[in-house]
Amino acid sequence: MSCGLTCGRGGGAVVGDQPPLVAGVDGWKRGWVAVLLGNGDPEVRSFPDFASLAVGLPGVSTIVVDIPIGLPEGPTRQADVAARGLLGARASSVFSAPPRVAIEQDTFAAALVATRRDLGVGISAQAYALREKILEVGAVAVSDGRVLEGHPEVSFWALADGRPMQYPKKSWNGQMERRHLLEQVGIALPDQLPGLVGRIPVDDVLDAAVMAWTAQQLAEGKGVPLPDPPERIGGRDVAIWHGGGVVNREERIAYARKLAGASAERLSAEREAEAAERARRLSSLPTEEAKRHVARISYDSSVGAMGPVKTPAEWAKAREAIRAAVIASARAGHTITYEAIELVAHEVTGLKLSYRMVGRMCMEINRGGDGCLLSSIIVRSDTGRPGQGFEPFAHEQGFLDPVGVQQQAVFRRFGSGDADSRPGG
Repeated sequence: MSCGLTCGRGGGAVVGDQPPLVAGVDGWKRGWVAVLLGNGDPEVRSFPDFASLAVGLPGVSTIVVDIPIGLPEGPTRQADVAARGLLGARASSVFSAPPRVAIEQDTFAAALVATRRDLGVGISAQAYALREKILEVGAVAVSDGRVLEGHPEVSFWALADGRPMQYPKKSWNGQMERRHLLEQVGIALPDQLPGLVGRIPVDDVLDAAVMAWTAQQLAEGKGVPLPDPPERIGGRDVAIWHGGGVVNREERIAYARKLAGASAERLSAEREAEAAERARRLSSLPTEEAKRHVARISYDSSVGAMGPVKTPAEWAKAREAIRAAVIASARAGHTITYEAIELVAHEVTGLKLSYRMVGRMCMEINRGGDGCLLSSIIVRSDTGRPGQGFEPFAHEQGFLDPVGVQQQAVFRRFGSGDADSRPGG
């Protein structure tokens, strides 16, 4: 039974032939610019903050804004990785959404310290500069279901039938390219705009306009989330939305899931590369220098100690980072020292891994599915062999071969074949 309504993701409805009233939004230095569609010609308006924008657009069914909504607990989001995969030469226009821990800090310096401590990565000043606008939108979006995230270059890609824009958006050619695409779908912006909106940069107005097209597509049930299905972060669906959904929904879902899978693989590769770089950097420290770093951390009373009961979250984070670094060393074909894993633990958590906890950590990085003892390639810097507690532990686990044989099993398991067993070798 037809009720004459087509409900969109943003919560609006199309009644009969009446088009939905929607808005696309982009930030600019004096607030936000909104392009409204659904009441004849496009209307361009400016608002000082996002709360006043939401209150000032009561009849709008869907609002799509170019700002991250839903921040990652880790280094990045599936949506950002997938969006970069679509855009070719325009991929650099997609900034990774800053991690939640960064946005919780009041200064860029504090955000940099926090992300390096908690995630083992830094954050760009450009990403942190979005903080105030992210907080503005997040405060509204948490209770206003009309507000969804988009990205202008992703939407222009969809508007151009899957072709990234040829020219940068601030160039003359880039602005004409984007303006002509909008005109092809009936969004003809006037040559002159009145008052304050006439002073808004051209690329911000064009970005808001393509966000409005995306909102229109969403309201008509043609919106596409990237990835599909959206990633779940903090209890909400997190995606970059664009228009142009194809008629065959099953085909679209299959394609989007394939894309999301490829993005996950890229993310895994990025994390593996990060672990390899950390292992290489810390393993390459001269022995005496590494020992001095460890001693400085150990005797610094301002640095707290981690433990599986005392600090379970930090312990788990350190364990995964150490495991990744040891695997990276195995792939590179060499062992890794106890000093290096202590430095890994400190780098990713800001805490110290005390001497009495090192052995337990080394045991915990082993996993039954490995078929070998990964901890066999963690060695003392003075002897090049595992510590004295390794062999009793190995025998308890049923690994009775000499240490050298066990190390070669690790190298074969993780892809390096026969390898040099020297630390950092």
